Parts: sequence; C-alpha cells; structure tokens
Amino acid sequence: MMPVTVRHAIMDDADKLLEWRNDPETIRFSTTNTDVSKDEHRTWLESKLKSEETMILIGCDSASGEEMGVVRFDAHDEHFWVVSINLAPQWRGRKMASPLLEEAVAYFGNQHTAVLAAYVKQGNIASCKVFEHCGFALYEENEDQLTYMNKVLIINEIEAVRSRNNVNWMNLMRLAFRVAPHEAEEIFKNVNKDDGTIAGLLKTLTRKM
Repeated sequence: MMPVTVRHAIMDDADKLLEWRNDPETIRFSTTNTDVSKDEHRTWLESKLKSEETMILIGCDSASGEEMGVVRFDAHDEHFWVVSINLAPQWRGRKMASPLLEEAVAYFGNQHTAVLAAYVKQGNIASCKVFEHCGFALYEENEDQLTYMNKVLIINEIEAVRSRNNVNWMNLMRLAFRVAPHEAEEIFKNVNKDDGTIAGLLKTLTRKM
C-alpha cells in the first residue's frame, strides 16, 4: 500500500491550507512573498473548489490519516495543466513529498490526459529533486525560475490507444483473410516488405559512428 492517500480538498480544509500557505518556508519559495489573509484565502479556495479548471488534492498519511500536504492542478488548457505541491511544515524532511506527488499525479491521470508543468523558484533545490524523482524533466531555466514538464500521462494514453489499435489491426487481418484471402496475401506481402524497410531505417537511425 502507498504510504500516502489523496482526497479532494473541501472548505473545512481552509484553515490548515492557509497555515501551510503562510508558513515562512512556503513564502520564501513562493512567487507571492507576502502573507494571505483569512478572508482572501477563503474567497480564493471557495472559487477554486467550484472550478472545473482546478483540482486540489490533500495528501494523508495512510497509517494515521494525518494531512501531510497539498497538490494543486490548474488548467492552462484542456491538455496542459500546471502542478504545484506544498508539504505541511511538520512533514518536511521526512521524504514524503515524492510519494505525495506521485499519488496525486496518478489520481489526476485517471481523470485527465495532459502535459503537466511545474514552475520552481531558483534555489528551491528540494522541490527540484521531488519533481525530477517523479518523472518531470527540466525544460527551461532563467534567473528567476525553472520549468519542469512531465508528459508521461500523454505517453500512457498513446500506449493505450496503440494497444487498442493493434487489436483492431488483428481483427482487420482476420476479416481480410476470411473475405478475400488471395488479395489479402498480396497486401500483407507489401506490408511485410515495408516493415523490413522501416526496420532497416531504424537500424541506421540507432547506429553508432
């Protein structure tokens, strides 16, 4: 069993989320370097919970049920979402950020197929390590921030579609040989020849100098 479970945030989480948000270490690596007021936060959270373009997941310790952090997904468009993570202060340094992010991404991936991007402030080495551990690759870097991206959810969907397509291809082959066996033989001879050509090109592509 994973050491972390996730659930959707609710308004009852407002106070703890605000506490985590206004923690000095969080503010240090935030793009907004000031405290957020309780009223501002509750208004913001209520809006986000109603939005279909945001998913806020609370991570909980599987053994105790204690809340350990939050992962938020915000849609840029249908297939591009920005992800951020904030661990509760008492859970930092306990190597739980990566399991939390992995579980949250898996949960998100059951409902959405998207590229995930994460923006990390320069100097936030711990967050860089977490995202890299969870399959995010560094795409861009400037003097203020690093941009990480994870395209695994897209790749997984491509794999699933290709798997279904392979089944369709086999069914088509069965139908062809049943309805027009001689014509099918000629077609698949050409397919086999082309596959051989592709194999040769791939061999050339991967050849070392």
